[in-house]
Amino acid sequence: MSNAVSVIRSSTEVIECLMKAINRSVDITAVYDDWFCIGCVISSIFKESGRELFHKISQFYPGYTYAECDSKYSSILQHGYHYRYERVKQIAAKYGVV
Repeated sequence: MSNAVSVIRSSTEVIECLMKAINRSVDITAVYDDWFCIGCVISSIFKESGRELFHKISQFYPGYTYAECDSKYSSILQHGYHYRYERVKQIAAKYGVV
C-alpha cells in the first residue's frame, strides 16, 4: 500500500471515530492530553477548516467554553503539533466509542 493511500485510510478512520463520539454525545476529551492530541490530529488533517470539528468533539466536556477551545486550536495550528492518527482510535476506544 502506498504511503498516500495509508494516510487517506488513517484520516478516514480518525473522522469515523470522531463522528461516532459526536453522534453518541460522548466526551472523549475529559483528559487534557487526549483533548490536545485530538486537536493536533484534526489540525494535521484539516488545518484551519478543522476548527469546527474540534469544537464539536470538545462540546461534551462539562467545562467546555468556546473561547478556550478556539484559543487552543489556534495555538495548535500556530505551533504545528502532530500526533499519530492511530492515537485518536486509542482515545476513542478508551471511552467505549470503538
